[in-house]
Amino acid sequence: MKYSVVITTYNNMNNLLNSLEALVRLDYPGSCFEVIVVDDGSSDGLIAAIAGFRHRLGLRTVRLERDVRSCRSRARNHGWKIARGKYVVFIDSDMIVKPDYLMQLDRYFAGADDCMVIGTRIHSQARVTVRSIADGSLFETVRFAADDIPSLDYRYLAFSAQSFNGRALPDAWLHAYSCNLAIPKRWLSASAGFDENIVDW
Repeated sequence: MKYSVVITTYNNMNNLLNSLEALVRLDYPGSCFEVIVVDDGSSDGLIAAIAGFRHRLGLRTVRLERDVRSCRSRARNHGWKIARGKYVVFIDSDMIVKPDYLMQLDRYFAGADDCMVIGTRIHSQARVTVRSIADGSLFETVRFAADDIPSLDYRYLAFSAQSFNGRALPDAWLHAYSCNLAIPKRWLSASAGFDENIVDW
């Protein structure tokens, strides 16, 4: 298996449903990727609500009980440790990816198998519906615009100044928080993953 898409979530059911709908529509062989949702003790009935995606995506779910150690880092570590893919892809539970998302990652990893791909995101106020995801109209409504600063992830400006070459940044690792990140699993194993002392959502 090539990719494991890990999504961590906490009380974000409606957005997660949209994220999973987008993943169903990936232009990529289903046998080459898996989707893992790690629920950090949500109280919104999330696991039951996403049950239908088990067959549509081959979805695997992990539910963690809430305690004093609950945090995004711990949830991410649970996800990547059970991942079967060569590469682990982290997206947040409110992200909607385009159908060619994994094909775009293929382009990067084909050029440098040892790289980490850090993506940015657009913060949009557009109303998202399953229909707008299915017919692609969402991506006509929400478009990337370099001059729409309020909607851009702050990392866009840092990366654009370096022609989107993270190696040119002396502190590129600071930008590797994982709302949109793909990394070889062997690197996660070598580093022990995310710091669970950062207890925050």
